[in-house]
Amino acid sequence: MLKELKKLFSSRLTWVALLLTLAYMIYLSYADWRGMGKPDGNDGRQIVKFVDEIGVSNDYNEINKNLEAYWAKTESLSKESKEYFDAASKLYDSASIARYVYVDFPEHRRNMVTELFYTVQNEKGKKDPDSYVLAYNEKALEYYNKYIPLEFKSTGMSNDRYNLYYTLYNLSYWEVIMIAFIVIVTVRMFTMERTSGAYQLINTSRKNSRRLFFKKYAAVLAVCFLIRAVHFITEILYYVRSAGFTNLYLPIQQFTDFEGCPWQISIAGFIAVKEAAVLLMYGAFAALAALLSVLILNPLVSLIVNLVLLESGFLFYRYAEFKTTDAADKFRTYVPHALMNVKEYFIKFDYCNFFGVPVSRIAFCMAFTAFICIVSLALGFILSGRGKR
Repeated sequence: MLKELKKLFSSRLTWVALLLTLAYMIYLSYADWRGMGKPDGNDGRQIVKFVDEIGVSNDYNEINKNLEAYWAKTESLSKESKEYFDAASKLYDSASIARYVYVDFPEHRRNMVTELFYTVQNEKGKKDPDSYVLAYNEKALEYYNKYIPLEFKSTGMSNDRYNLYYTLYNLSYWEVIMIAFIVIVTVRMFTMERTSGAYQLINTSRKNSRRLFFKKYAAVLAVCFLIRAVHFITEILYYVRSAGFTNLYLPIQQFTDFEGCPWQISIAGFIAVKEAAVLLMYGAFAALAALLSVLILNPLVSLIVNLVLLESGFLFYRYAEFKTTDAADKFRTYVPHALMNVKEYFIKFDYCNFFGVPVSRIAFCMAFTAFICIVSLALGFILSGRGKR
């Protein structure tokens, strides 16, 4: 694989694509930094510390008393002063967390469980109950009837840092640039011998040609995964620095956007699933690009076809997302591009009908993406040995 990497980076096109991708990554970080007013993370860390101090008893009534006592101390402050603004921000964020953890979340869960229970009973009472509707609601009832250990803690992602939070949990148009990068390096890797004429020597042995196929694919993945690792580490360090991002052991339901998530998964666990989905998506796109590069002999035509096919998938997904819920659900079931926004799978009980059995939509989409990857690699491997001797 090292030889393939050397060949890949011997091309100016690879370096240009890599530098443009990294430049865009830097631009996104800079845009977030400027958009948040040059945050240094102190506000987020102060809120984390403040919540820990007033929430020692972990009792809702006691926490309210502590909040009232804290607010009484601020009455002497000028409403135009920074101290007053900071105190009000801490109070608002802390009160919001307390009400959500101790009142809103438990109450909403009880309501969901009650509604699901009666739905199941009503369906069972019908003469001809729908087996899928019954199975779907019974599974939902099973998950929502479990205890989620929320805590009166702050993750550092306060309301004034919402843009940072949203960016962390929703992949941006950065992935569109990554798709283009994957296509460029894959097409370059798999058409290099054709442009240089070396394929005529390689094709004297189909065994050698097919063995090189997986080495090339591994080289492309190594580069893409390395870029993703740099992006991920930069992203996490940036949010820790900018918003005091912490307490990753807490359930994902700690955020109100994930209140409807049925699974017991931590914030760190969600981030791990998101990264795994992104890497799987990269692997599938690289496999598809490799297959098309083997099928299409002309490098320029191969590049154009790959870009149109893979980038249009993203555009169709975004269009369906804004068009109708049903269309978006279908795309999120079968189209790998939907894995760009893993958050959408976790905000509700998102299951699909698989031959009358309710199946997690994200699990199905990841399995289908893996299937596309395997089939593309198998076909590419078989076809890579063809050619004139």
